[in-house]
Amino acid sequence: MKWLTLLVPIAIGVSFVFPDRPLLVFLTAVLSLIPLAAFMGESTEHVAAHVGQSIGGLLNATFGNMAELIILIAMLSRGLHEVVLAGILGAILVNGLLASGLSMLVGGVKHHIQEYNRESSRDLATLLIIAVFGMAVISVINMRQTDSAALVMPESSPIVAGLLLAGYVMYLVYSMKTHKDLFESPRTEDEEDTWSLKKALTVLSVVTLLVVWVSEILSGAIEQV
Repeated sequence: MKWLTLLVPIAIGVSFVFPDRPLLVFLTAVLSLIPLAAFMGESTEHVAAHVGQSIGGLLNATFGNMAELIILIAMLSRGLHEVVLAGILGAILVNGLLASGLSMLVGGVKHHIQEYNRESSRDLATLLIIAVFGMAVISVINMRQTDSAALVMPESSPIVAGLLLAGYVMYLVYSMKTHKDLFESPRTEDEEDTWSLKKALTVLSVVTLLVVWVSEILSGAIEQV
């Protein structure tokens, strides 16, 4: 994976040398985001190892999707709404289905019996059901190709988004403050190779800035197509 970091300066260089070739710029930018996302995830894990399981889990959940979030914000700033919607749908499918399925498959190869936190899984499943219900409501309204649906859609979508965000914030208070003992599990991983907190934060900051830069290059290339 480390040799893939060479794609980052290549992508930046291509954007300056060949600004009139958006397809080439797009391909190099996409490929360069792969090692950046990997380093962002790795540095986040090392930061999480220093702050405890509850806050560490929040950091993993936040920065684990930070690369996607930065890319989508860059797209949104350029008015690429269709690309943003497709990206959100892809993120939901990847995180909700592909990632969980691969985790079960790969984990089952080595460990025939896998242990997990029952309380945490139950609560997360409840959050997932609520989120799916909220998106389903918006989708049903949007499918009604009538004038009334066009009037309701702009008003209902922010309301549902606000309710989902409020529910997530309440879950964070529940899992990190009021009932954090339910989410603690024994530490089993080897921490000998854990980075220092300073190194992890430095790498995370630098990688985040690079992701922002490459995301701007990527969104600019898409805008030209």
